[in-house]
Amino acid sequence: MFKKDSQTPRSEVLQAAVLMEQKLRKHDHDRGPKGWKNDHPLCLFHRVKEEVCEAQEVVASDMPKAFPDSIGRKKLVDELVDVMNFCMMTIDQLGGLSDVELAVETEGGKVPFTEAAVMGSLDRLIIHWRDAKKDALAKKHDVMADMATHYIDAYQSVRVNLFGEALGG
Repeated sequence: MFKKDSQTPRSEVLQAAVLMEQKLRKHDHDRGPKGWKNDHPLCLFHRVKEEVCEAQEVVASDMPKAFPDSIGRKKLVDELVDVMNFCMMTIDQLGGLSDVELAVETEGGKVPFTEAAVMGSLDRLIIHWRDAKKDALAKKHDVMADMATHYIDAYQSVRVNLFGEALGG
């Protein structure tokens, strides 16, 4: 269970990050998944300003209508996602992201938000519930064995969705 604290991102921040990632992935074929890593921060900052201007043009062209249709809103959201992405790239190239610790705060402590840490955490949970199921079966506690099976299936499902494979054994 996740614990709410000052480090837990707001749902709107996570939703914006999803929009940003979707937009970045559309351009992976052009420059690769981290194409901005070769760009100078000032060049990226210039792109921020260009994207802000593009967003302003969308607002100016749709202002009389005040965005009654979803097309005007979609255009503006699209441009603002570009602004956010170029801001992120600029901050990254300035070294502003290097000290940010990605971790999920749980009741049991922090889990670093890396592939290895998440996979390891899932694997430990799957193994724990496999052991609990063996104990329950040995003691003929069918309800506990069924509950353990559900936990195993749930954690395996998350593992497959994130990493493409279930934990063997």
